[in-house]
Amino acid sequence: MIEVGSPQRGNRVVPLVLLALVVIAVIVSFALTGGRRQDLVRWVPMEEAAARAVSEQKLRMFDFTAAWCGPCRVLTDEVFADRELAALLNSDLIPVKVVDRQREEGRNTPVVAQLQQRYGVQGFPTLVFMDPSGTMLDRIEGYPGKAEVAKRLRGAVLIQSGNLP
Repeated sequence: MIEVGSPQRGNRVVPLVLLALVVIAVIVSFALTGGRRQDLVRWVPMEEAAARAVSEQKLRMFDFTAAWCGPCRVLTDEVFADRELAALLNSDLIPVKVVDRQREEGRNTPVVAQLQQRYGVQGFPTLVFMDPSGTMLDRIEGYPGKAEVAKRLRGAVLIQSGNLP
């Protein structure tokens, strides 16, 4: 018979307590994120993006998105939470998130409304790749899947580097 507090019983209790703590941490993390993966992109504020694109001679990428947009969340989970693709975005492009607030607030800020009009945004998500002067080079409307976005993202980086496909 094993006595309470004996070394044999204590050896089993510690791993079980640690396992229980890990399970609780995973459940809490899942509940707080809704099961979503963490966005790894270092988004640049809109006010800084144009100047940085010119000074660093990099393309900008606008991610036109909305809080209520399901495909936008999938894009974030599959592309912006992917370490390789986020690293590419962070190193070779100036990524800017442009959030639509029409549904929530009844209107967008003048800057967001102007950008949506300029780049013909009709739905979400819409990714727009542009040169430092703001000329659109490519756009993706909707979410065609991780493979297609990755291909177009890599294509934008090749354009930016001068190594056209």
